[in-house]
Amino acid sequence: LYQGGPSDDLVTGVSDNAQMLGLTLYPNPVEAELSLDFDLSSNQRLKIEIVDLLGKVVDAYGIQGNAGKNTVLLNTQSLSNGTYIIELSGEKVAASLPFVKL
Repeated sequence: LYQGGPSDDLVTGVSDNAQMLGLTLYPNPVEAELSLDFDLSSNQRLKIEIVDLLGKVVDAYGIQGNAGKNTVLLNTQSLSNGTYIIELSGEKVAASLPFVKL
């Protein structure tokens, strides 16, 4: 339950994890290589999944994330043109963002 004071803002109880991690993707749309930037508060194993709009995992990677700023380069040449969701998850984090493959 929301415990804060009155507000005109919509309160959902769900934090925006992508924004908390500083998760960004570029370029978007992408042709060949997608850069994924994010910040971590501690070292941790992470899973990166590329999921199509039907929910099928089309690619997955396991990486070691380090405390601070991280950049991962992902080759997207094998993906068909279309819209995908990149999902980043770890011991203490989870976030996702959409991107378009040209």
